Amino acid sequence: MKLGGWQRLWVVVSGLYLLFVIIFVTFTVPRPENIPHSQVFYDQLRPESRRRILGIENLEKFRSEKMEYLEEARRRGLVQEAEMANGHVITFSHEVAKNDVEVTAREYWHLVEKEARRKLLKHALNAFLWWVGPVLVLYGLGRSVEWIYKGFKGQ
Repeated sequence: MKLGGWQRLWVVVSGLYLLFVIIFVTFTVPRPENIPHSQVFYDQLRPESRRRILGIENLEKFRSEKMEYLEEARRRGLVQEAEMANGHVITFSHEVAKNDVEVTAREYWHLVEKEARRKLLKHALNAFLWWVGPVLVLYGLGRSVEWIYKGFKGQ
């Protein structure tokens, strides 16, 4: 198959656009650290892990109405907290063993990483569509112009 001048131009422009899309995706890839906390993560924890976390049944209510209690409990050393890389803080009773805190924190973080992988796949698919769509439209436009040009030239 021999490529004409316009097709070669299309290949070069498509390649440059692909490079731009790859660079954009590289800088905007979803990372676990950027995934905000969601109640869904708690819902997906194993039941024994959920029981270890303070106020999980109605976390938002617990955080807002019991903030003074939480501050007092921190001051007295009645709670222990695990801060995740995404900025979320998981609160446990001081009676929960350190090993159980670590297990629950790892389980939570695994769910965050799973969500980041899901978003990465969606992000990559969207990037591919943002690349292939304009490339096909440009090719179709070029072929249309060629067809019209040949129509005028043939008359």
